[in-house]
Amino acid sequence: IKNHLVELMCTVPPVIQAQISESISLIAEVDFPKNWQNLLPSLVQKLNSPDMAVVNGVLTTANSIFKQFRYVRRSNELYEVIIYSLEQFQEPLLLLFAQTGKAVEGYANDKQQLVPR
Repeated sequence: IKNHLVELMCTVPPVIQAQISESISLIAEVDFPKNWQNLLPSLVQKLNSPDMAVVNGVLTTANSIFKQFRYVRRSNELYEVIIYSLEQFQEPLLLLFAQTGKAVEGYANDKQQLVPR
């Protein structure tokens, strides 16, 4: 089931997408990364989607997954998971940020393109 959740989240309407995103983060609390090694690669792959609803869903899901690190006692195991997460997610996220910045600059004279849909 876990192997199909990211794909499913990216193909459903926003209301259901939010529920599946929450399901992914709940499972990730227990299984990530040791028992769900393809989670971040699956999310990173979807960051390249031309559909901003998919990208927003992926970012929301990633935020929910990474929130678990905020209030956890420091340990070597925690640092290993953080390093793994950074290695998987940092570069694609920076690339998405740069692409989004260029797109915004490209629409500087067409503000209607910048309105959320």
